[in-house]
Amino acid sequence: MLPKCCEKRMIIKTEGTRFVELMCGKCGDVIYVKKPGAQIPQLLDD
Repeated sequence: MLPKCCEKRMIIKTEGTRFVELMCGKCGDVIYVKKPGAQIPQLLDD
């Protein structure tokens, strides 16, 4: 569920491995939301 700003849902501007950048389409405010369970990538052995 996306947060609301100015009585409208915010839109996803960019999505990274650990964070999602959300922007309000009306006023232009930007917030960063940490993804749940975001972990540092690790190399796996074969």
